[in-house]
Amino acid sequence: MKHLCLIIFAFFRLAWAQDLNLKKNNKTVTIFHNQPIEIISENNDLFKGRFQKVENNSIILEGSIIAIDQVKEIKFQPSRLNSTLKDFMKGGLTYGGLTLASILIIGVANPSAGSEAPLAIMVFTPFSALVGGTIYAIRQPKKDVEASHKIDKDNWKIVTDIVSLKRKKK
Repeated sequence: MKHLCLIIFAFFRLAWAQDLNLKKNNKTVTIFHNQPIEIISENNDLFKGRFQKVENNSIILEGSIIAIDQVKEIKFQPSRLNSTLKDFMKGGLTYGGLTLASILIIGVANPSAGSEAPLAIMVFTPFSALVGGTIYAIRQPKKDVEASHKIDKDNWKIVTDIVSLKRKKK
């Protein structure tokens, strides 16, 4: 029963958590609840903190409230999970593709080994894709990239409700 209550509580918390959406042409960037961000206002004041919610045309951080029309620039660290997953996919495809190509070349070059090529493909390709993906995912990034979105100057807009975002896409 405790587990059910925890699941229901987590579901409702996620359902009411409000994200900050930025839109430029057909690109959309989402800043999630409790994500650390920096906001530079029109007066060049710097506000740092974790994003809480958007309410009454204001962005609420942990210790600050900033009016949306006063926001000049928003900076934040992109999700490391997304970049790690992209690197995993890139490494898996690279290593798996190279393994698949080498097995096919060996099968064509050596006809006696050609009968065992399908078995080798089924065994070695997924394993090499897993190893390659892991290698690419755990390698250290060269530098931490910080995303900077200049509001109105680079045509980035703050979208205050999800309904208007969906209407604009149609």
